[in-house]
Amino acid sequence: MNSRQYLETEIARGTTSLKRVTWFVWSAAVLVMIYGIFVSFGPLKNHGVPEGVAWMPSLAADAAMCVAIIAGPVLAAFDLTAGWISALRVGAAFTTWALQTAGPWLADGGVDWAGVGLHSLPPLLLFLTAEGASSYMRKLGGALTKKRLELAGAEQDDADARAHRAEADAKLRSTAAELTAARAEVESLVGRLAAVTEKADADKAEATRTAEHREAEIGELRIALTAEREGRTADAREAENRRTGDLAELEQRLTADHENAVRAIKDKHREALTAARAEKGAVSLTAYRNRATGNPRPATSGKAELTDEDAVQMMLTAHDDPAHPWSKNGVRTLTGVGLGRAEKLIGLWHTAATEKANRKAVGE
Repeated sequence: MNSRQYLETEIARGTTSLKRVTWFVWSAAVLVMIYGIFVSFGPLKNHGVPEGVAWMPSLAADAAMCVAIIAGPVLAAFDLTAGWISALRVGAAFTTWALQTAGPWLADGGVDWAGVGLHSLPPLLLFLTAEGASSYMRKLGGALTKKRLELAGAEQDDADARAHRAEADAKLRSTAAELTAARAEVESLVGRLAAVTEKADADKAEATRTAEHREAEIGELRIALTAEREGRTADAREAENRRTGDLAELEQRLTADHENAVRAIKDKHREALTAARAEKGAVSLTAYRNRATGNPRPATSGKAELTDEDAVQMMLTAHDDPAHPWSKNGVRTLTGVGLGRAEKLIGLWHTAATEKANRKAVGE
């Protein structure tokens, strides 16, 4: 049994007990009321109260007592002070006692104390019953109110628990659905991962085979390149040796030609100088005639007149590079020709030097 069921049981038990007590209280009150009407009717009638209303005072006092019996527990349930209700209860009890003991008090032979005692018992019993019932109802009503509050709190807790349980169930169902979806997605991912892994392994194996094949090809190419490099080195060495031999032979031939040409030019130059010296030592008839007639002629430079071929050969002997910058004064200094002829000789020399350079390049 949980706390809520226990509270419901306790409240039901207290309510049943309260109803029973209330029933017995009202039973006692009704009996005392009926008893009081008959007991007080005679004395009231004997003292001038009309017979038609003589029964009313006792009934009114009992009704006032009932008001006090009803109102007391209600005020106590709301934790309110009884105040005038307590005064009403005491006053109603005293009135009921006075009316019911009026006969013994007013007996012809004097106060009948035994009658007073006997007639005091029903009002006293009603008063004590009302007080006891009121106290019982106040305490039980407070306890029931507390129990009802506890029951309301328990019901609210149960409602909150049910709402929380419903929310938790909804979350659980949602989580279960998400878990199912996640499990399906994980299985799909595992399948795709397995496929990707298998493909990656296949690609890796293929890449390994390709790398091995490429490495083999690279090794073969290295061997071929090494052999080709060695062959080219041998061919280049042989070609270099041949070229060196050809250059040495050409150099010897050109050196011999140069020496022969220089020797020939020197011989011609020597002969020209000899002739010039002989001519210089003889008497110049032309100069004499010029002095006699007073018509001077320009004198020669004192050098023998060279042909264009000899002059060009002298220039080639001095410089055979077509890019050499000959000047007219330089040509006149070397060959002894005039400035006008020097320009012509520079052109002839350039042509001869260019042809010589071309022949040399073709020979190499």
